[in-house]
Amino acid sequence: MKHLVLSFMLAASQAALACATCSGPADAPQSQGMNAAILTLFCVLGAVGLTVLGFVGAVAWRVAQHHASELAEAALPTQPLAGVES
Repeated sequence: MKHLVLSFMLAASQAALACATCSGPADAPQSQGMNAAILTLFCVLGAVGLTVLGFVGAVAWRVAQHHASELAEAALPTQPLAGVES
């Protein structure tokens, strides 16, 4: 199986050397379509990445708010209840 995969990779390596954006003139419809596809891919990846970063930031902000409220509650002086002797 290894030899089959290796021979396939060696046979296909010449065909894989030139990508669609480099193999033709820049004003060809195929090149323009490939450039648009690459730009769309970058936009989608950027949107997904920003969404993940936004979610992580929101969770971190809420955790910080929760810890700050716990610290504020712990810093409050406790007063004894009226009528209760200690």
